[in-house]
Amino acid sequence: MEVPEEVKQDIVAFQNLQNQLQLISYEKQQVSALLTNIENAKREVGEAGEGVEIYRAVGPVLVRKDKESVIKWLDSQKELAEIRLKTLEKQEEKIKNQLLALKKKIEEKLPKEGAYVG
Repeated sequence: MEVPEEVKQDIVAFQNLQNQLQLISYEKQQVSALLTNIENAKREVGEAGEGVEIYRAVGPVLVRKDKESVIKWLDSQKELAEIRLKTLEKQEEKIKNQLLALKKKIEEKLPKEGAYVG
């Protein structure tokens, strides 16, 4: 049985969307790990006594910073990571919906016997 060209193109688009979904999932894991690291660092800085020297990496250099500026910096990094995570979740949901629609479209165009997508 020959698969129509339009269905072949839909299958390629489906595979591309699956790849995008995998990349988004991987990036979400990375951002979640970053958020965990930020939380741990913030907790450690918060527990540090007042006389403790705190250093923050700025490129390849460590710079001494006061406790409050490090906490503010960590808060801003956390906020950015949370925004990125929400954006990735929206992208993930959009791609999942596109995959479902494309799967349905492909299944409608293929003969019923033995055809399965996804």
